[in-house]
Amino acid sequence: QHNGYILGDSGYNEALVRTRVTVERSFGVLKRRFPCLSYGLRLEPEMACQVIIACVFLHNYGIEHRDIMANMHDATDIDQPQADVIPANENGLRYRDIVAQRYF
Repeated sequence: QHNGYILGDSGYNEALVRTRVTVERSFGVLKRRFPCLSYGLRLEPEMACQVIIACVFLHNYGIEHRDIMANMHDATDIDQPQADVIPANENGLRYRDIVAQRYF
């Protein structure tokens, strides 16, 4: 609980809106890549957090290894810079499985 005032000008509010849009787009990308996140996790909160962390880790690992899904971006992402999209291949899927087994 906060007692007091929070001050912000229009520049602050604009920065807040841009940040919120970026975060919402990120959630959208993760939900498209990992459908379990969009359907809702029927897990205890602690386990749900672990699943979300695993999804983010695998997503970032995929980006680093250029193993990203072709349909990850939609029309709302047009103004954002996009990485070269390479379809998943057997090698990338194998690495994903190894990482998942080793760390999760």
